[in-house]
Amino acid sequence: MTALAVQALAGREDAAPVVARAVAWLLEKKNGRGLWYSTHATVQTLRALLAAEPLATPPEDAEVTVSVNGQRIERRRRDTDARGLLHTVDAGNAVRPGQNTVTLETSGAQALPYQVVGRYHVPWDAAPPAAGGPLGVTVAFDRRSVVVGDTVGVTATVTNTGPEAASVVMAELGVPPGFTLVPDALERAVSDGEIEKFTPAGRHVHVYLKEVPAGGSITVRYALLARHPLSVRTPASVVYAYYRPGIRAEAPPVRLTVTE
Repeated sequence: MTALAVQALAGREDAAPVVARAVAWLLEKKNGRGLWYSTHATVQTLRALLAAEPLATPPEDAEVTVSVNGQRIERRRRDTDARGLLHTVDAGNAVRPGQNTVTLETSGAQALPYQVVGRYHVPWDAAPPAAGGPLGVTVAFDRRSVVVGDTVGVTATVTNTGPEAASVVMAELGVPPGFTLVPDALERAVSDGEIEKFTPAGRHVHVYLKEVPAGGSITVRYALLARHPLSVRTPASVVYAYYRPGIRAEAPPVRLTVTE
């Protein structure tokens, strides 16, 4: 709604102060991937930012210096003909345990938007327990030790313990290295109306569920083909409400062994 309001007001010079505050609010709401959670919200926000750009401070060339804990990481030049481009600076080597200070220095009077994102890895066994919620997911493998060329049957069960049906639910089901998805069962599930659609995406297969009924569950079955001898842990499988990604649950990874 804020993005739509910005698009409506962006053509009025007397609304510039309001538009500037609204744009700042929108920029604060980005997630860690630089998006606005849903496809529709992201598209409308990007349209709003483009519509509001003529009301911004007149553009000028600028240099931006990024420092972490007093150590200069990178200096970038931002040209006026490159407006709208995203520049990424990796400061991982300068980060230390505990508190870190990120400093951005820019030449010129124009204010430049920026975002600081932190990512870290926690071993599964050391991770805190997930907060309880209405959605849940379990993933079961019919066997964990196979030979090259065998298939492993997988059953993923998505549950909803809430009092209301969960609509537009996304399941990201892990596909381990050395395995490929056998899509036959998922294609049948689409044709039978059990799932909306599925999309293979590297280490996961994305399964779209139109609705998980209140107090009910949906079972998704598929198979994985073992292609290489190895011992590997599967990626964790995740389920979440597409338009409310804070409602989510994870299934822990398991170890699969493939021999010649």
